[in-house]
Amino acid sequence: MSPPSTAVVFLILLSLNFCHEIEAKRSHLIQIFNQMPQGTSPLTIHCASKNDEFGYRPLPTGQTFSFSFRTNFWATTLFFCRFWWGGKTTAFDVFDALWEIKGYHHTYTYVVNDQGFYVGYDDAPSNHMLQISTWP
Repeated sequence: MSPPSTAVVFLILLSLNFCHEIEAKRSHLIQIFNQMPQGTSPLTIHCASKNDEFGYRPLPTGQTFSFSFRTNFWATTLFFCRFWWGGKTTAFDVFDALWEIKGYHHTYTYVVNDQGFYVGYDDAPSNHMLQISTWP
């Protein structure tokens, strides 16, 4: 039996590298920062997907809730969160695998304050966040 050719070894190494890159792009982090004014009503959140349930959580002002996951092979991964503050409530998707068609983001950082909800793609809140919703 002869040793594998250089081309075969190269193709194996190339495919392993490609698989590693695909796997890395399936990893995501969701962060939710409570930036409500001090002394206001408590914020409660509930985040879930079809397969994962994070329960109802009080999120005190200045605190963060985060979770990480990998998208599934079929690109149907979807996470939503519902937010309660005083007598107000709203919900929206915090991750949809179909968003990756427009571009990959590892981190989705959400800020909640008395004006509404903001999203950015940095590891921490920044001045470059986009307002995606207001309180009803």
